[in-house]
Amino acid sequence: MSVETVELDEIQSLMIMTGILRLKENEYFRDGIAEEFQSLYVENAALRAVTSETKLKLFPSFYKLKISNNKLQYLIRLTGVNPLDAQEVSDYVRHLEEQENRVSPEGPQM
Repeated sequence: MSVETVELDEIQSLMIMTGILRLKENEYFRDGIAEEFQSLYVENAALRAVTSETKLKLFPSFYKLKISNNKLQYLIRLTGVNPLDAQEVSDYVRHLEEQENRVSPEGPQM
């Protein structure tokens, strides 16, 4: 029996990671699957950081975070964040853009 996996892009992974970090604000929060996802996220981010922009464009699915569907469903229930819902992803991206504009309303300074 094969395990069904899901590939999460950078934004979808960040959504789940944000939900986990919110839960970890409680010092008593402990969850093995959340810890495992956090490790996968860090490894994936490190891989992206050392990879050229060209490789990222040529092989986009290689750099997606792969997780079993069962673990993803568990994390969705745990965090209350659904990275598979297009509307929720859109709202999250808009929220990130608003935060970015608040931090740097005039754009990058050189």
